[in-house]
Amino acid sequence: MPHNAASRYTLVSSLIDSEEDLAASRRWAKLIAEKLGLDPSTQTRLSTAVSEVSRNALSYGGGGRIVFQLDTISNPQELAVFVEDDGTQPDEVQRRILSRKGLGVGLSGSRRLVSRLEVDASKGGGTLVKLYLTLPDSLKRFTLNDASNIRDEILSSGDLNPLAELKRQNQELLASLQLIENQKQKLAQFNKELREAEERQRRTAEKMQAILENLPDSIVLYGPDCEFEYSNGPAKTLASLGESDVPFGLDSVFEEAIKSGKDYFPEGPGSLLQEKVNGEDRYFLPRVINFLGSGGTARGALLLLRDVTDMRLLDDLKMDLLGTLSHEIKGPVTSIRMAVLLLLDRALGELNDDQKELAETAKSEIERLLRLLNNLLDVQRFSSGGYSLQRVYCTVADVVARSTSEMRRDAEKRGIALEDRTEQCSTEDLFVDQERIIYALNNLLSNAIKHSESGQTVTLTAERDASGKSIRLGVRDEGSGIPKRYQQLIFNRYAKAPGNRRPGIGLGLTIARDFARAHGGDIGVESDEGKGSHFYIELPLGREEVPED
Repeated sequence: MPHNAASRYTLVSSLIDSEEDLAASRRWAKLIAEKLGLDPSTQTRLSTAVSEVSRNALSYGGGGRIVFQLDTISNPQELAVFVEDDGTQPDEVQRRILSRKGLGVGLSGSRRLVSRLEVDASKGGGTLVKLYLTLPDSLKRFTLNDASNIRDEILSSGDLNPLAELKRQNQELLASLQLIENQKQKLAQFNKELREAEERQRRTAEKMQAILENLPDSIVLYGPDCEFEYSNGPAKTLASLGESDVPFGLDSVFEEAIKSGKDYFPEGPGSLLQEKVNGEDRYFLPRVINFLGSGGTARGALLLLRDVTDMRLLDDLKMDLLGTLSHEIKGPVTSIRMAVLLLLDRALGELNDDQKELAETAKSEIERLLRLLNNLLDVQRFSSGGYSLQRVYCTVADVVARSTSEMRRDAEKRGIALEDRTEQCSTEDLFVDQERIIYALNNLLSNAIKHSESGQTVTLTAERDASGKSIRLGVRDEGSGIPKRYQQLIFNRYAKAPGNRRPGIGLGLTIARDFARAHGGDIGVESDEGKGSHFYIELPLGREEVPED
């Protein structure tokens, strides 16, 4: 059966008639691959494939021939190995040789060791197996002269003794067995580490389960498709009081948080949920937190119901105490203020310069103390729900004019320019408790002046929102700004931004926010460190019908 081609140069050709010939063919393959510069792994693969195909030729074909040829023209170049048996095989034997089962196992395995394998067989004739190994581009291109030199080197090699080849094969087999043993040990070590990791994960899961079950807070987990997944003991207790796995019927809040990807963080006493548990009124503050995977995909959400009953009771006690103390202290302080005013009015005689300076200082400190007491009383009234707004009709200009007139003196003392840019919205109608809104705006102006340096400007602004249903009164300064992580905390009671050593106990912004929200509006801040701050109050526009007397 012909197998030669004009572009190929024959390196070695040999008969296959015995076991020694099998060993020699394997060694031919190893030597040729080595001379071509192929790596040891490729040398082993080629020699193994040649050995398997040659063994088939000897076992099932009664012997044959093997030819190694180098293609010097093709691109990329190929090493071709042809193994042709001598026998005439019955059809059934031929079929089994060419299959992936039975006698053809060697061929099937060899197919995976070379670039490609082809089998030519004819009925009643021998079988030709063609092995092709594509040479990598990293090798140089071999010419006919190169191929001739390789042939001469191989034929002149004295290392083709069949017994020596068998010895080498045994050594390679032993090396392979050692490699398998090493891999086996590595696999055993990996399995051990995997079992240890699984055990650590199991213990961690048990600890987390114990922690979740023993937390006083109620925790509920939802999956990405808004399906209930888990709740801890306290949550089950609360859920048992209703008709859902989620306490207080917060399923819709859960679903909205998952669909929108926005967390749910309500604030203030109005956000508390009340439930009677074991015959006792308990108060809970809800939080919904989204879990996001890679790419921002929703992985589910967690509901946290924090039991704030004790905190609420403590807060009520604290506010009652503050209210009582403020009432008790305000009376004597007012009397002291009246006495100081009488002294300054010279009702009891003339004062020298030193006495007048002391009286002015006392008046200033007493008025600051009265403002503090009034702030505490306002907080106490809002917390107890005992405060009602005294709304009147006014315009934006009315509120801004009075506020700037009250704060301009403080600004001038500190060398701060106060600029009014509210003219475009000055005629907009408001229906508000004017005193409280002016207090809130004054608080923003006062803070802006305190946090500005001499020569800087504090600007008042006013603008409609996109819907046209509310107006935003803003105060912008050129101060040091507020870090983003503190921008929401500063509206809490007694909170002050880090590094703020200016006088005050941190109630002004809390009261301003309460006044704004009581009007159906809100308060907020936009700030970057080193670029100043922009505080604003949002108030609804329009008039409300007032019952006639």
